Amino acid sequence: MDTIALVVALSGVFALVFALDASGKRYCLNKLKKAGAFSPEKAVSLEQAKIDGSDAFDRNMLRRLVKSGKVKTTEDGRFYIQH
Repeated sequence: MDTIALVVALSGVFALVFALDASGKRYCLNKLKKAGAFSPEKAVSLEQAKIDGSDAFDRNMLRRLVKSGKVKTTEDGRFYIQH
């Protein structure tokens, strides 16, 4: 495979990974929004937000949102969107 074909192939892979990442984050944020989780007092569990805690993809997306600061956790493990 020549260099140009490799670059084109890799750019397609990166675009797909980026799209999946953005989609996964939106999915988790929308679930938290629908559950009304906008403050520590209104924080919800994964079950209440209808996020599948046994799904590695969902857990990873939520972990990334927490790491970015867009989502916060309470001491008892519930989640809410940080404004």
